[in-house]
Amino acid sequence: MKVLLDMIFNHVAPDHPWVKERELWEGAGYRHWFHPHSGRDASTSIQNWQDQNQLETRELNGLPDLAQENPHVYDFLLDVAKYWIVESNCDGFRLDAVKHIPPAFWARICRDLHAFAGPDFLLLGEVFAGETPYVAGYQDLGFNALFDIPLYYTLNRVFAQGGSLQLLSRQITFNRQDYHGLLLSPVIDNHDVARFSYWAADHPREKMAAALTFVLTQHGLPMLYYGNEVALEGAAPVNEQTGAGQDYLNRLPMPWGRVTGADRALVAHTRRLLDLRAHLAALRSSHLIEIYQDYGIYAYLKYQEREAVLVVISNSAAVESRKIPLPRGLFSARTRFADLLSSQRLATAGDSLDLRLQPWASHLFRIKGRWHPRALAGMAWACRFTPRLSADMAWVSFRYQGPARSVAVAGDFNGWSAAADTLAAAGPDSWLLRLPLKRGRYRYKLVIDGSRWMADPSAAASELDPYGDRNSLLTVP
Repeated sequence: MKVLLDMIFNHVAPDHPWVKERELWEGAGYRHWFHPHSGRDASTSIQNWQDQNQLETRELNGLPDLAQENPHVYDFLLDVAKYWIVESNCDGFRLDAVKHIPPAFWARICRDLHAFAGPDFLLLGEVFAGETPYVAGYQDLGFNALFDIPLYYTLNRVFAQGGSLQLLSRQITFNRQDYHGLLLSPVIDNHDVARFSYWAADHPREKMAAALTFVLTQHGLPMLYYGNEVALEGAAPVNEQTGAGQDYLNRLPMPWGRVTGADRALVAHTRRLLDLRAHLAALRSSHLIEIYQDYGIYAYLKYQEREAVLVVISNSAAVESRKIPLPRGLFSARTRFADLLSSQRLATAGDSLDLRLQPWASHLFRIKGRWHPRALAGMAWACRFTPRLSADMAWVSFRYQGPARSVAVAGDFNGWSAAADTLAAAGPDSWLLRLPLKRGRYRYKLVIDGSRWMADPSAAASELDPYGDRNSLLTVP
């Protein structure tokens, strides 16, 4: 076992003696160690989260913000880090709030920490942002790895909220384009966000099992947050009715009784995936070739030299049958597919594989018998998308009539993101979007020009929202 310590270089607690004790703040001059600090209101906190200067020089929700450009602050932070390396003999640091500190600091301290502790001392950075190019902008500063926060949003939209599996392929494409050699750490949820199960609502264990299968068959440093293995419940960080903070509900103690009780099947699934990842180089490798993708089914090949595993994941709540096309010249009539998660065995049917997939199914088919690894060399990694809906989905149209520069839809089906689903211009002051959605009941709003949130005038029904306005209601039968 290796141990990482969580290091926070951006801020201190509001009641830190340097800040609260006047003789230290004024007399000893510690006020010069901080960016402007009100201590009374939010005037020195970040107001515009799109302004990089504010992100780096203003306070994160009122936490006194250290001025890392002060050489005394830098020397202190480096000494603190060295102290804990010596004192704990830890194997690395999880570096908090990376985007809230100037890149020049990170380049310097990563260099100094590696010089002190060695190049294998793991520096794992947390750049909490959903845009891949933004996170990738920190990859050349000396970190060994970065959390894949854009993938976190994709995983939640796909597996918890029932979005199209095409989004996974799109995120892999972004990563291949924007990163060059840096390790990524995919994460399903963590202590700063609502847990996966909160977004999943119904069938959280089955949905978590599918998400774990995807994460633990990706290259990098998969990160499991305690409770993932039992689909631990959580809540929105802010209560929808009262506005009160309830972040603690995503940090409740581990319910150990569930490990051998109600959630033992999910625990066993997690253990099996971890064991297979540890013993099969193919699952850990960066070599991935897509075989098939539609709105509800995703199949890809992971391989390393002569070892290969075909991963098939279903995001459908219904039983699905698929004839998965196989790349020509790769497999032979003697190739066999043995599922490492069950006792299922399959053989090729000419140039395809016939599958009957249970709801939220996961399969890891190890390739056995005669096949041709050399054929992989010239094969494109991405496959064509097949526009086939799973049995639990339907097309839904969103329309808006009125003057606007941009129109988006935000709701339960996309994490209330104002950027995820935008309507296209369909004529003068006319906007249209078609989305494949799972059957169910959804709340949503239209977002006009990126800032004006409103109920959909054409919606058949609505309800009062927590802020005195109204949410539109949509039922997909």
